[in-house]
Amino acid sequence: MKQNILRAKLKFKREALNALGYTPERTISITRLEKSQNISSEIIGTYSEQFSTEIYDPRNTNLSGHYFNSRKVFLLHNVILEPLLGSVYSKDGELIRESTNWPFFQFYHSFPWTPKKQLQKSKFASAIFLPSSAFGHWLMEDLPLVIFALETDLSAPILVASDPPKYVADFLAILDREVIYLDGPVFVDSLILVQKNQDSGWPHPKDLETLLQFAPFRLIRSDLPATKRIYASRRNAKRSPKNEHQVEQSFMNFGFEIMHLEKLDLLDEIELLSSTSTLAGVHGSALANVIWMPPQSRVIDIVNENYWTEAGHRLCFLRNSHYNFHLYSGKLQDEVCIPEIEKLLKKHLSI
Repeated sequence: MKQNILRAKLKFKREALNALGYTPERTISITRLEKSQNISSEIIGTYSEQFSTEIYDPRNTNLSGHYFNSRKVFLLHNVILEPLLGSVYSKDGELIRESTNWPFFQFYHSFPWTPKKQLQKSKFASAIFLPSSAFGHWLMEDLPLVIFALETDLSAPILVASDPPKYVADFLAILDREVIYLDGPVFVDSLILVQKNQDSGWPHPKDLETLLQFAPFRLIRSDLPATKRIYASRRNAKRSPKNEHQVEQSFMNFGFEIMHLEKLDLLDEIELLSSTSTLAGVHGSALANVIWMPPQSRVIDIVNENYWTEAGHRLCFLRNSHYNFHLYSGKLQDEVCIPEIEKLLKKHLSI
């Protein structure tokens, strides 16, 4: 009886989603070509070659491996762009797999949008899109591909969602390029797409190289010895333990400067982190800034037993930086044990 009720509820949910225009997991691939007639595309370059890697995982003390497929650069025709996440759909509303790093079931669970039949149409000889995703994913997974696309076509305009986050606006401010703001999804005549391969959580060495060699970022980075100690505060934000002010005080006692990195301009943030020897904070996207820090720098990650993602320690491995962590139990907002924090600092640092 319970199973029949559950089946009925799931059927109702599916029918309701379909009625609203949501059709989860309707995907199509450029490279697999199972429905090639629905995507008009041409290869205009190669971004990265295939390779494999394995990285030590401190969460389970095992080695984790990953295989990266090669990534091509495509010029797509007659497609639909959703500018917030930068997801691209065929003219029939199917998600193009090469436009997202996320597993498809997770993508549709988090963002179950299906294109409408009537959309604003824009015609460009070619266009480049800049997503407005969350900072950590934007920095590691979106921005390198955008930079490569910009270098592939030196005149194409940039499509971006209206009212973008500060870091997106900061990046646009350093470019000499036409920017077109979009209030929502749009039908695009021609669009440059640098391929993604569902590698979220696995930073790619090519992406880090692209960021580090991008001229405005390369020129702003300091050549002086890195001496700063920075604690990236999450106070008044999600996933902040309720005694973070005490955590900050403990770090201040060890010579750390408390910074709200999200308030800095992007170039100022890069310059600051390039002269930083130790970056600490509650687990979150701010620690992705290890990208800008010199090799042999140190990250101190305060992680909760219910939220400990993998990108941080993998980034440290790729940047040849030391990864240290303090694991606290309970809910994300529960208190961090201050004596344990001070013990960690005494172990790894000296005043």
